[in-house]
Amino acid sequence: MRVKMNKRGASLVISWVLIIGFSIALATGIFLWAKEKTESLTESTLSDVETGIICQEVTINVKANVDCDLTIHNKGKLSLHKFIINTLKPEITNTVVDQELSPMTSFEYTSVVQDTTKLEVIPVIKYKDNFFECSERRVEVEC
Repeated sequence: MRVKMNKRGASLVISWVLIIGFSIALATGIFLWAKEKTESLTESTLSDVETGIICQEVTINVKANVDCDLTIHNKGKLSLHKFIINTLKPEITNTVVDQELSPMTSFEYTSVVQDTTKLEVIPVIKYKDNFFECSERRVEVEC
């Protein structure tokens, strides 16, 4: 005895199987993409938070003389690895000083800019092999 299948019924079953298969594949792709995006966002957020917390341990004291030569003193608990010295007046210029400064030590920086009236010093720390500017710990001095 042969059972005869209706062609119209078979195509309906095949279409439902294909729709369900595509839906599962699409949902899996979206899930994997969302998981990757969430993990990378979480890592970058944690890094930003960690850096902010670490920068709270950074404290510098800056004194300037008449020639705008600076004495930078690390009063914090962490070693500082670089400094960014911005000239704010008369024009804005940036200078990166590669000078490691241990806690409770000082160093002298001789300014090469003439006729400067205002300087800004931003400490830079090294954390997990990356350098981070502690901009909230910047110090401005007039000379």
